Amino acid sequence: MPNTVHFPVAYYGILRAGAVVVPMNPLLKSREIDFTLRDCGARPALAAPTAAAEAVSAAAETGADGLITEPVAFEALLDDAEPLPAVIERGDDDLAVILYTSGTTGTPKGAQLTHRNLLSNTATTVETLFHVGPGDILFGGLPLFHAFGQTCALNTAVSAAATLTLLPRFDATSALETIARDGVTVFLGVPTMYTALLHAELPDGFDAPGCAWPSPEARRFLWRYCTASSSASTCPSWRATDSRRRPRWPPSTRRTAAASPAPSVCPSATSSSGS
Repeated sequence: MPNTVHFPVAYYGILRAGAVVVPMNPLLKSREIDFTLRDCGARPALAAPTAAAEAVSAAAETGADGLITEPVAFEALLDDAEPLPAVIERGDDDLAVILYTSGTTGTPKGAQLTHRNLLSNTATTVETLFHVGPGDILFGGLPLFHAFGQTCALNTAVSAAATLTLLPRFDATSALETIARDGVTVFLGVPTMYTALLHAELPDGFDAPGCAWPSPEARRFLWRYCTASSSASTCPSWRATDSRRRPRWPPSTRRTAAASPAPSVCPSATSSSGS
């Protein structure tokens, strides 16, 4: 499923019911979905309208039940369903999520995450990487079916009572418009996303949130950005934009955190603790 409101609804609904979530890329073809459904034994398969044809085809082949998250019909289905009276209790070591690898070097493999994994990863992000809270707005342009978007965006925002603003598919202009419109305080992206922002034209009347923030004290905590994978080649160009753009983009008071286990460190970066 793409980054729409139906993703977290389905994600947390499945976990609440005590079942296991298997997020998949909405661009997968039916044979790839077929493999995943057979490999993990998934029965219901939820798909966005844009991926309906491939998902329904794969579901039919595997005997799974295909359910399309078409906004009106899906919401009507939810309204008619009897709510669960309580969260189904699961143990720390019980399976919560299976994330499949891309399969670039062979057959995709399912990486199993327990409930403790989800809680521990999220707590680390909230408490040591971003220090986010209820006043923060996180950029939700990373795919939520991927570990980076799922942990650092979705679960972190929910755990910290912050806000996650969703962008179904990333493009630089839409990202800048989202950042300005919603006052994003934490930007999450991979190097290609930062590069795209560097080469994008600023929308008319664009004002980066850090420039309009009312006080220097508040602004000091306003802008954090995080990248997974190597950031070394992106950092110098990203920082150099400060002297060329008006308004300053990104704000000079930002903090940088690298989400990868062994990040390449930009010498001029100021990293938050735990990165």
